[in-house]
Amino acid sequence: MTNYRKRPTDLARLATHAAKDRGHDLGFWHWAAPGDPWGDRRPAGGRIYGRARCLDCRAEAYIDNKPEPNGIDISGEAVAVACKGSAK
Repeated sequence: MTNYRKRPTDLARLATHAAKDRGHDLGFWHWAAPGDPWGDRRPAGGRIYGRARCLDCRAEAYIDNKPEPNGIDISGEAVAVACKGSAK
């Protein structure tokens, strides 16, 4: 069973490792709360979204520390496919 109270920093670390295994070089993580377009770091209800982009190919990785029952906590092209930005 999935733990729905994962820390966003732990999820970001897992997503960064998954992206690195596929050749991506993720930039800084940007944090947001529901209803806030990537700005506030103090969400109501404890739900936090994160987003990072590969510096080479612009593929993105996303995290959600409290996904819906049918949702996933780590997603995006950067964690799913190989980097197409530079010859590595």
